[in-house]
Amino acid sequence: MNQESSNRYKALLNYLANGCWKEADEETYEVMCQVIGKKGWNWEVEDIQNIPCEDLRILDQLWVQFSGGRFGFSVQRDIYVDVGGKLDGEYYGDAFEKFSDRVKWRVGGNNLEYDQLTFDLMGALGHLPRWFLWDVFWEWLGWGGAWFSSLAQRTASCNI
Repeated sequence: MNQESSNRYKALLNYLANGCWKEADEETYEVMCQVIGKKGWNWEVEDIQNIPCEDLRILDQLWVQFSGGRFGFSVQRDIYVDVGGKLDGEYYGDAFEKFSDRVKWRVGGNNLEYDQLTFDLMGALGHLPRWFLWDVFWEWLGWGGAWFSSLAQRTASCNI
């Protein structure tokens, strides 16, 4: 990891090491914005598909390491595939709903708002990170699902 990358991940490393899961999730969003070069309100699905593999690998490794294998992009991807999601970058609403139910982003058919998530190790397997922080995108045009599907595909193409 070069000096720039090391500095980029310093706060995230600190939050994860201290079990500050909500702050770590928010920092994951900030790091992804830095890597993509724009804020999430301006992201396109293609931006997610172009995240450098090195950065995505570091983010995933940190989450997996500090959560004891409970959280991370690779953990989420495996759950998504297990419920029928495909790793082609396309949005599959049924698979995303099943995934959301399994990781408890959705309970009783209702999407949880960001502040309703469980920000500790008692969260369901794959519950974090939920790096797209805004609830408006969650339901609006399925953007949260489209972004998630793209990220799951990117982890596969990066061999994470």
